[in-house]
Order: sequence, then structure tokens, then C-alpha cells
Amino acid sequence: MSFASDATAARRSRRAASMMFLVDGVGFGVWAALLPSLQRRLEIGDGDLSVILLLMAAGAMAAMGVVGRVVARCGSRTTLRWVAPMFCLALCLPAVSRDFSAVAAAAILLGALKGCFDVTVNAQSIVVEKALDRPVLSSFQAWWSFGGLGAAGLTGLALKLGAAPVQITLLVAAILLLLSLLCPRDLLHDVESVPSGRRVGPVFNPRLALIGVLAFAALFAEGVMMDWSAIYAQRVAGAADWLAPFAYGIFCTAMGVGRLSGDRLMSRFEPRMVVRCCGALGAAGLLLMVLVPYLPATFVGLAAVGLGFANLVPVFLGAASRARPDAVARAVASVSMIGYTGFLAGPPVVGLLSDFAGLPATFGAVAVLALAIGWWGPALLERSPRKEEQEAYNG
Repeated sequence: MSFASDATAARRSRRAASMMFLVDGVGFGVWAALLPSLQRRLEIGDGDLSVILLLMAAGAMAAMGVVGRVVARCGSRTTLRWVAPMFCLALCLPAVSRDFSAVAAAAILLGALKGCFDVTVNAQSIVVEKALDRPVLSSFQAWWSFGGLGAAGLTGLALKLGAAPVQITLLVAAILLLLSLLCPRDLLHDVESVPSGRRVGPVFNPRLALIGVLAFAALFAEGVMMDWSAIYAQRVAGAADWLAPFAYGIFCTAMGVGRLSGDRLMSRFEPRMVVRCCGALGAAGLLLMVLVPYLPATFVGLAAVGLGFANLVPVFLGAASRARPDAVARAVASVSMIGYTGFLAGPPVVGLLSDFAGLPATFGAVAVLALAIGWWGPALLERSPRKEEQEAYNG
């Protein structure tokens, strides 16, 4: 195969992978944007809602423990062919479930498929980045964020026009299902897939474990904003039902904008500097929301948090790929598994805490977590190899 055909295949795989991130973001965005409607339909409080979110997290954690080995053996391309359509179908289950028990069971299945999707699509993104030989992780994450933005905006508009949540969910799921069936054929085969009969060994080393802790903390905070921003805007800042989903949309817009510039930031600045600035900006936005509980300040704060959190995950996934250059896809899958466990565990933890301390206090605790990431995160990251070589050359 010629260099030109290799480059064409890499570009096609980038488009296909971007669409898979979009499917993931839109699917989760619809779920998050309709949480206030689900809570009202079931007539449950924050504690019961947190149980549903906790069950979703439990399903994801159980599935993530398995899918990493599946990806290592079968490859992310093959795994996505099965996981993505199943995730789209599972989106419908909470919307059509009629009582708390049925929604809880649906949340377990949805969480399991969401966890599989997250790990697998991130493993594929590393394969594509290696084929392109330039930073693209942030742009993939931007597609995820813009997917959440589109889901939130269209959901809010549809609710305003009188559409029922179940109608919105079924229509979106059908569109995503079509995309999830068409896109995987252009994805790349994983070069690190393990042949049948060969045992998949562990990939963890101490540095990878530290990166996993950072990813857990960052995605814990991000998950809280995804699932609770609409509810926070409605309950604390006084947003109307149709306006509340736009809080989620503002957060996703800011994340998408930040991630569009993320690849350029990664090439110009030390990852440690990016993490320090991201943590500080995220904490500042959260403190603004807590200290000024009015809708305009909440929207501004959400924008700041979105910009602050935008490039934390790409930095940590890139660090994971450098921590195990001999097993990049599995290293990224392992860090993704740890990180997205935090992503799914954060919302139910906040729900339980809010029953005792209230949402503003729990969002204040998330601000402290963002400060901790910005303060300690840089010390846990390695120096950028590119920067080290540059300094050695200049010296």
C-alpha cells in the first residue's frame, strides 16, 4: 500500500472516529439533559436519582473490567462494531420504563454499554493519532463535547415545543443507531491486538497508576457537571424547565471550544502547565456558581468550568500512551477505565451528598477537587519528551 493510500485511510479513519465520539456525546447528552424530566416523571428526590446514577456507574465499572481485555484481543474497531449500536438501543430503555425499578435496571445496562463505548472509542483514538503522527486527541474529545451541546440544545427546544421526552429519545436513538452502523467500517485495525490463544498480560506500572488517579479525579468532576448542571441551574439558579438543559449545553460548548484549541496547546506548552491552568480555571468557575446563585452567573461559571476541564482528559490520555509505549492501546484503555469510573461515580456521590449539604455545598467540594488537580497534577506528570529534547539542544 502506498503512502498516499495510507494517508487517505488515516484521514477517513479520523472522520469515522470523530463520528463515533459524536454518537457517544449525543447519546450521553440526551440522557443528561432529560434527567430533570425523568426525576419529575418518577416523582423522586435527589437521593433516589443518585441511586439510579450509582447503578449506572456500577454497570459501567463491571463492564470496564472486561472490555479492556476484549479490546486488547479483538481490537477497538471490531469491538465498536458491536458496542456502539447496542449503546444506542439502550438509550431508549430509561425513557420507556414506567417505574423506578425498571429505570434502575435500564440504568445498569446503559452504564455497562456506556463504559464499554468510552474505553473502546478512546483506544481507537490513539490508533488513529499514531497513524496520523500528530496530536488529534483533543479534537476527538471536542466532537464528544459538541455532541453533548447539540443534544442539550435540541432537547431544550423540543421540550419548549411540547415534545415528550420519550419521543425525543427514540428519535435521537434511531439517528445515532444509523451512524453507529455506518462509521466503524472506516476505522483502523489495532496493531496491538493479541492473537487468539495468547494471554493478555497486565500493563500497569506506577506512573500509569498515578495518571489513572488524575483521570479519575478529572472525570469525576466532569461527570458531576454533565449530570447535575441542568438540575443545578433549575433548582439553585431558578431556570425554567425548558431553559435548564441549556446549562448543560453551555458547559459542553465551552468544552468543545477549549478542545478545538487543545491540540495546539499541547504542541506549544508543557502538559504540566496546561493541567495547572485548567484546574485553576475550573475551580474559579465553580466558585462563581456557588457564591453568586443567579442564572447569568451560573451560565458564566459553567462556561469557565467547561474551558477549564476541556483538555484535562486529552493530557492524561496522552501521558498514558507515553507511559507504556510498548502497549499504547491497552494503557489508554486502562486509564480510560479508571477515569470513566470516576465520570460515572461522581454524579451519584454528589446526589447523596446534596441530600445532606445541598447542591451549592457539593459543587463547592468539586471546586476543591479542581484546585487539587491543578496543584498536585503537574507534579505527577512526566516532563514532555519534546520539551526535554528542546532544552537539551538549547543547553
